[in-house]
Amino acid sequence: MKNIEFYIKGLFRNIERTPEISDQIEELSCHIRDRVMDLCSSGMSEDDALEKTIQGLGNLDELIDTITGKKVRLPMNKINMIMTLAGTLYGALYLTFVTICMWEWYMGPPALYLTGSAFAGYVIPFVFSLIRFIMYPKKTFLLPLPSSKPVLVSLAGWILISVICIIANYFMYKALPLSNFWSWMPAAGVFTWPLMEGVLFFTAKKESTKAQNNDF
Repeated sequence: MKNIEFYIKGLFRNIERTPEISDQIEELSCHIRDRVMDLCSSGMSEDDALEKTIQGLGNLDELIDTITGKKVRLPMNKINMIMTLAGTLYGALYLTFVTICMWEWYMGPPALYLTGSAFAGYVIPFVFSLIRFIMYPKKTFLLPLPSSKPVLVSLAGWILISVICIIANYFMYKALPLSNFWSWMPAAGVFTWPLMEGVLFFTAKKESTKAQNNDF
């Protein structure tokens, strides 16, 4: 079946043949050969069988990106739901401590008005992501492989913001010795950023490994 061999070579002519990619290509070749042989045995010509098999492969650019490891299909509705759930749980814990501090320092029960409404910022994104997941639990999106870069950027941003808040708190304390140690609040609140980026990365990484293991 020279036509199949020429087709495969042309499809991956500009792709570096690492051992992993070569294994994937060989697996795809076997799949195409088996499918063509089945169609030929039913009376179809080899050219027509190959054309029908190629059509059945779907989007070839997507297929190549998947085989070469550039992109992977991920269940982003599920991943986003897990990410926002993690943020909501952290937000509940964080705002509980904020409420206690503000209650004790000067506000009393009215502190609940502030922190209760702030909690909506955590809950509402989770509710929307949960609805999307319930409506489309198995929907996938072709995306680049998960990268740890956003996690590192968010950690750097969180550290920078925390340092700025601590320095500001220090000068405030020097000016007003009776002032409180308030800088932990914005520092802890902004930690939601690297937390959710981390959950997103590790969940997407797990799902991408699962998807790659299920290929072919």
